[in-house]
Amino acid sequence: MAATFYYFIGDREEHDIDNLWAIFNAALDYEQLYSEESRKDFIENFNTVILQRGIKWNLTMGLYWIRPEAFINLDAKNRAFISTDKNMTSEFVDQFGVINKMPGGEAYLDIIEAAHASLESRDFKYSTFPELSFHAWHSTNRMDETNSSLEEMIEVRLEDAELSEYASKLVSSKNVILRGAPGTGKTYLARNIAAEVASGGRIRSFDDLDEQYQDNTQFIQFHPSYDYTDFVEGFRPTIDDETNEMRYEIVPGIFKKFVSRAIAAQSEGGAFVFIIDEINRGEISKIFGELFFAIDPGYRGHLGAVKTQYASIDDESDVFYVPENVYIVGTMNDIDRSVESFDFAMRRRFRFIEVTAESQIGMLKSSVDDYEDAVNHMLRLNNAISEVEGLNSHYHIGPSYFLKLSDIDNNYELLWQDYLEPLLEEYVRGFFDEVTILSDLKAAYDGKHREYEDEN
Repeated sequence: MAATFYYFIGDREEHDIDNLWAIFNAALDYEQLYSEESRKDFIENFNTVILQRGIKWNLTMGLYWIRPEAFINLDAKNRAFISTDKNMTSEFVDQFGVINKMPGGEAYLDIIEAAHASLESRDFKYSTFPELSFHAWHSTNRMDETNSSLEEMIEVRLEDAELSEYASKLVSSKNVILRGAPGTGKTYLARNIAAEVASGGRIRSFDDLDEQYQDNTQFIQFHPSYDYTDFVEGFRPTIDDETNEMRYEIVPGIFKKFVSRAIAAQSEGGAFVFIIDEINRGEISKIFGELFFAIDPGYRGHLGAVKTQYASIDDESDVFYVPENVYIVGTMNDIDRSVESFDFAMRRRFRFIEVTAESQIGMLKSSVDDYEDAVNHMLRLNNAISEVEGLNSHYHIGPSYFLKLSDIDNNYELLWQDYLEPLLEEYVRGFFDEVTILSDLKAAYDGKHREYEDEN
C-alpha cells in the first residue's frame, strides 16, 4: 500500500495536497464531533479527493491509519473478507454485497456504520476494525488442509518423470524450498512431492495417501506470530488432575512431535516429509532457534544433537536431533516483502528450486475449454510484465489464476477485473506512472498492445 497519496509536480493538480489536508482535518473532526455538519464536511472532502489521480482505495487506508477504530480500510483483502456472511452478518452482506466499485463519501460512512453494527450484533472473533483487518489478512494468507478453495488446491499436472525429479532433489538435499511467482502451484506441488517421497514412489498425489503414509507427512504454514513454542517446545498451562489447579509444563511443538515419530520409525526405513508453506513469512531465527544446526543436511542424527531451550528443566542430559529420514519442503513467493529478511544462516541449509509460471502451463490442458487461448493470454501478460522497469519474471502470473476461467464461463474480462488487476495494482502501487503501466498490461493481456501482438 502506498505511503504517499499524491503525484509529483507536473502530474498532480494544483490543489491536490490541500485537498488531502482538508480530508485529514475533516476526518478528525467527524471522529471527534460526529455531528451533521462534520459528516457533511467529511463527505464533501472525501468525494473531492477520490477523484484525484492515484487515490481511489488508498484513501480508505489513509483514513484507517489516522483513526483505525473509526474508519475501515477497504483494501482488496478486507473487501473480500467482509463480502461473506461467514465473516459479517447476513444483513451487512445483503446490503453491500461484494464492494468492487469505489464508494462515495456517504456510501463509505454507511459501510462503516453498518460494519460497526454487524460486529456488535454477533460474537465474532473480532470486534474492531484493526482486529477485523488482522483476521482478513490471516484468512487470505493462511493455508491449511481443511481449506478447499481453488487457490489452495491447484492441480499441478506433472509428468511422472518431472515429479520424480523434484522428489529426487529433496531426497538428495534433505531440505528444499520451492520458490517462484504467485499462482504457480508451489503448495500443491510440495504436497505431491511429499506423497512421492513418503510413499517410496508408490503414490504421486497427496490426496491419495492412505493413513499409513499420511502419518509420515505434516503440513503447516508460517505466519508472523508463529514462534519457537509452536514449532519446537514451550510452556503450556494444564490443569492438575488431583488438585484441579493450573500449572505449566513443557509441551513439544509440532516439529518436535513429528521428529519423534520419525525417530521411532527409523528401523522400518520410512521417510517423513515436513511441509512448511510460506516459510519466509515467519521469523525464521525465532522459530527454529538452535535447530539451525540440527536440520543441516551434514549434521543429521546424533552428530547434530542440540540442547533445546528448556531441556535442562526436565533432564540436563536431554538432547534433540533430526534423523536422516526427515525431509523438509518449504514454499515461498519471490515477491513477498519478507523474502528479504529470510535468515542467511537458514538459506545455506536449503536447496532453492525455482517454479516458473511457464513450467506449469501444463496444468491448464484439461482444466480450461480453450487451452491455447488461456496460455496466450498468460504469456502476453507475462511478457509485458517483464518489460516494466522494476518488475521481472518473479512478478509473472502463474497458470493457476487461469484455472478460474472454468468458474466464470471463460470470461477473460471478469478474470482481469476480479483477479488479475487487483494483484497487478499491488505490483505497481507507488510507481510514478502506474495508471499507464496498468493500461499497457491490460492491452497486452487483450492482445492489443503493439509490442505483444501475435505476429500472425
